[in-house]
Amino acid sequence: MDEVESLISGDLKSKDEFTRLEALKVLVKTKDGRAVEPFCAMLFDDESARIRHNVAYVLGRIGDIAAFDALVHALDEKNEADWDDGFNIASSACWSLGELGNRRAVDPLCRLLDSQPDVNSLIPRSASTALGKLGDPRAVPCLLRTYEFYYEDAWDWQIPTGVLVADALGMIADKRSTQPLIDFLDTGIQSYIAYADIHPGEAKMMGAVAEALGNIGEP
Repeated sequence: MDEVESLISGDLKSKDEFTRLEALKVLVKTKDGRAVEPFCAMLFDDESARIRHNVAYVLGRIGDIAAFDALVHALDEKNEADWDDGFNIASSACWSLGELGNRRAVDPLCRLLDSQPDVNSLIPRSASTALGKLGDPRAVPCLLRTYEFYYEDAWDWQIPTGVLVADALGMIADKRSTQPLIDFLDTGIQSYIAYADIHPGEAKMMGAVAEALGNIGEP
C-alpha cells in the first residue's frame, strides 16, 4: 500500500478533524486522481464545515473532471452549505469549477449568480471570476445583470464585486458587452461631473470597465 492509499484508507477517515485536514493537504499536493472520489464524498458527508470548505477548493487544485458533478451539486446545496460556521463552501465550489474549465458549468453558475442578491456574499464574486475563466459568451447576459445590480453596492470591498464582474466580461470579450459597459462607464462619469467627487470603489469599477472595453476592442 503506497502513501496515497494509506492516507485515503486511514487518516482521511480519522475522527479527528485536524488529522483529516492534514491528510487532505498532503493528498492535494500529489494531485493523485485516486483522492477525487473520497474527496467528493467528504464534500457532503464530512461533519466539519472547515473540511468541506477545503475539499471544495482542493478539487479545483487537483483539476480532475471527475469532480465536476459533485461541485455542481455543491452549488445546489448553497442554502445549507453557503456560510456554514464561517466557511463559504459554495464559493469554493465556484472557484473550482472555473479551474476545471468545463463550460457545462456556465448554466449552473449563472443560475447561482442570478439567485444571489446579497451584496455581502462571496458567491457573486467567485461565480463571476469562474465564468470569466470559462470564457463562454453564454455568460454575458448574466454578468451584465450582475454588474448592474451591484453597481452601487459593495464599494467598500477592497476589490468591489463590480470590478470582478467587469474583469470577467473583459476575459470573455464578447462584443455584446460593449455598449452596456460604455453606458456603465458614462454613468460613473456623469456622477463625477454632478458631485465633483467619486467614491474610491466606484473609481475602481470604472477603471475595470475601461480595461474590459480595451480587451473587447472595437465594436
